[in-house]
Amino acid sequence: MSPRNVYAATLRPDVVSRFSKKTFIAIVAGIRDEAITSGCNSKEKRQKAMADFNRTVGQKETFCYTFFKAVGRKWMTG
Repeated sequence: MSPRNVYAATLRPDVVSRFSKKTFIAIVAGIRDEAITSGCNSKEKRQKAMADFNRTVGQKETFCYTFFKAVGRKWMTG
């Protein structure tokens, strides 16, 4: 397993748009109902968190996320 870092900073507005807005925010927004229904989040906390995230994206902030790349193998037995 190896880490893959993505940095989105104001120096790269294309990355901010593609990664932060169109990927990460979209993923988090897409699980809204499940998060609220399961009790992981309240509607109010979630709205505030999404508003905070949207507000900071594109300002003088750097967003970093680490993905992990892994390869699975099926072991033959017998």
